[in-house]
Amino acid sequence: MTFIIKFFNNLKQFPYLVITVLPYSFGNTLEDIRLGQMVAKKKNKKLIFITPTIFPKFLKYKINSKFLITNLTVTKISIVYILVKFVFTFILNLDFLFSRIYFLYYKKKIKNITDYDFPYIGLENLYTNNEVSFESIEKYDNFKLSFLIPKKFYTKSQNILKKINYNNNSKIVCIHVRDSSFHNDKNRRSYRNPTIENYYDSINYLLDKGYSVFRLGLVAEKKIQIFNKNFFDLPFLITPDEIEFLQFYLVENCQFFIAHESGPQYLPWFQNKPTLYTNVFKFFYLTSPNINCRYTFRKIFDKKENKLLNLREYLRLPYAYHDVNKYNDNFLFIENTKEELLNSLKEFEEHYINKNWKLSNLQIEFNDFIKKRLKEMFINKEKDQKNNLSNQNYKILIVKNIISNLGSATQDMIKKNFY
Repeated sequence: MTFIIKFFNNLKQFPYLVITVLPYSFGNTLEDIRLGQMVAKKKNKKLIFITPTIFPKFLKYKINSKFLITNLTVTKISIVYILVKFVFTFILNLDFLFSRIYFLYYKKKIKNITDYDFPYIGLENLYTNNEVSFESIEKYDNFKLSFLIPKKFYTKSQNILKKINYNNNSKIVCIHVRDSSFHNDKNRRSYRNPTIENYYDSINYLLDKGYSVFRLGLVAEKKIQIFNKNFFDLPFLITPDEIEFLQFYLVENCQFFIAHESGPQYLPWFQNKPTLYTNVFKFFYLTSPNINCRYTFRKIFDKKENKLLNLREYLRLPYAYHDVNKYNDNFLFIENTKEELLNSLKEFEEHYINKNWKLSNLQIEFNDFIKKRLKEMFINKEKDQKNNLSNQNYKILIVKNIISNLGSATQDMIKKNFY
């Protein structure tokens, strides 16, 4: 039944572009909304985003943010908007109900197939033209995305801050470190979940400097053992439903953001907030889309060779080793130490205080090396053809994301690991 939505999307007279977003991934949802907004503007249309909302327990899926799906838009709401969204959500839910049941109770159990083919609509074939040259791929004009948030949630957010005794005169810093509790992946993808204790020195540094630090995340495995009136460990202070909308308010009002590989990293990027993105180990990806972004990266240990790889050696490996959707067991990705995090934070804060985000020559050289390496992979100069970048359906989107990074790794990390 989703052909009905596609039919209306293709009508020039239809004022909206309707896209479907993945219900169980906050980061993918945010990225798809941004891409949808870009496509809608090009088509001179307004964006509506929808996702399945029907029987999540029975159909065994999770809605990542009910607040985002239910209350936020990037388009002013009208009666026509509400009607279109309601009708198309109904159509999507109906289609999803039957296709999901078929997958869960026939395909998955009888045919032993593990991947569910989500009905993507509105962004079909985005950047999949394989005939373009590397030089013809353009950067994004900017990475901004503005959500329209109902005023009542600003009032609710301010009331919550009063309830937890936040001092309105202190500057806000948000921190989010991916935790296994949210996705229940402690024994599946532990490499994506850093040790929160390694961030303690950085948090205390900020508190000593007079900032108020808010830890985001709907749930968390460990309570942070820092006892300071200006530190707010939100997963242990308020409910997940409250955090869902409060995080948008806090990001809008924070001075800067300390992020990790998880959905909330997009929120400061969308608002052009200074962001320190930590523990990166996939370099051919979005890491620093704005000039006021910096990142730290993990060290790479080659188990077979029993040695730490020089970063240049690692970057020269074929794309199969850098694919964000794959993890290679031949390598151990060593997370940032507390010293690395603190040194990078001090460097980052200095840029923030001086309002000077100009890249150093070393950072420019480092960025150029990554882009040169990307070009080599794009034009298929690899000896190992397995899972090559040139064979990826979305290689143009991958390149577009990477060449649009305007920031860089921190100077401290590059100095110690690039040569």
